[in-house]
Amino acid sequence: MKKLVLVSALAIGLFSCQKEEVTPQPVTPVKNCGCDRIAKIVSYTIIGTPERPEPTNHATIYTVNDCTYLNDWHNWKGVGYKYSKKVGECY
Repeated sequence: MKKLVLVSALAIGLFSCQKEEVTPQPVTPVKNCGCDRIAKIVSYTIIGTPERPEPTNHATIYTVNDCTYLNDWHNWKGVGYKYSKKVGECY
């Protein structure tokens, strides 16, 4: 009798389930987890002195990681040239 009740319960459980409809999801492009994408660049120039007449270019680069969305910032300094990367590129 116990086996009949168990088999009946299993049969009712299996036949009472409804079929789940699966809708395909659009494929999203693969993210580059090694890329800290440049979100903002703040740059300025300090004029030279009589001893060192070349101007010094400075930049603060704000980045956001493609996968973790971690925000970070970096300082950059160059004499005679400006920071070459643009917003949207990887740092």
